[in-house]
Amino acid sequence: MSSKGDSMRGGSTSHRGRGLDRDVERQVRGLLDDAVHETEPTELVAVSCIADVPDSWFAKAVLKHSSRLEVVVPAGGTARACTPVQVAQPHDASRG
Repeated sequence: MSSKGDSMRGGSTSHRGRGLDRDVERQVRGLLDDAVHETEPTELVAVSCIADVPDSWFAKAVLKHSSRLEVVVPAGGTARACTPVQVAQPHDASRG
């Protein structure tokens, strides 16, 4: 992630990660959560194409942290090859 002024803008891109070992998944998710929590929620803007597995894990960690997420829509053949991923429902702060 890179810092500019008082805000942080971070991105995620990865190879398609289907079939990752559960231990690897747990470690990667933990590292993503740790990285996201290093910045105040209002200061973080994340950028992701929310593709399956690692990209969507990053997006979920960002939304869980109540930060902003900007989605990059792939073009051409890449868009057709991507599997749609449901990242999260809008967060309702009143529910905790």
